[in-house]
Amino acid sequence: MANELTINLKVGYESGNTSDLFELALNLAVSQSTANSYMRRTQVIGASEEALVLGDFTSGFIAAVNRDATQRITIRDSTGGKNMIDMGPGEPCLFRIHGDSGAPFVIADGGTPTLEYVIVGN
Repeated sequence: MANELTINLKVGYESGNTSDLFELALNLAVSQSTANSYMRRTQVIGASEEALVLGDFTSGFIAAVNRDATQRITIRDSTGGKNMIDMGPGEPCLFRIHGDSGAPFVIADGGTPTLEYVIVGN
């Protein structure tokens, strides 16, 4: 099956006399195995880093949103690694993990915010 993944992205900016709109709509042909196709879950993130639960996935697209109203969530490239993605309260992100990488690690700046995410593997 082809074009299993659809990504729609719209970023608008307006300030003073400056405005811009960036739109992108993609139907991606993602080669999938029957075992690794799709997973949706939530993970409560603590103030100590922990691996993002990937299940059996080793690569694929991850779309995530920080469901907390006040706390930030940071995604790192590995345990003790560099901060890669910073998600403020309610903010989303989209990234693709490479099959050669390990699981990303996540950490909250306080409290126990919830990260909701989907993985479309390949």
